[in-house]
Amino acid sequence: MRSVATRITERVSAVIVGQVAWDFRLLGGDPAHALSRLADECDARLIVVGGVRKGISHELEDLLSGSIAASLTRLQQRPVLVVPDDHTSRKWR
Repeated sequence: MRSVATRITERVSAVIVGQVAWDFRLLGGDPAHALSRLADECDARLIVVGGVRKGISHELEDLLSGSIAASLTRLQQRPVLVVPDDHTSRKWR
């Protein structure tokens, strides 16, 4: 059975072939802090994260621990781009 990382790498590679350089990293710990550390290590020019997640469990989690995107904007000096999911973006069309 193929690993999750391998499946993700194959799917993303099939979509963005030759369009942009990227790599897959598996990080541990608090997501905002882990992404912040990685951005510092890579001297990233920009951090791109997914936006609003739907569902009561996600809303409760964001209420209790805060959103990853909001935490990143407080932790980082570099720009953070929050990309909404398809469902959220349809409301603005």
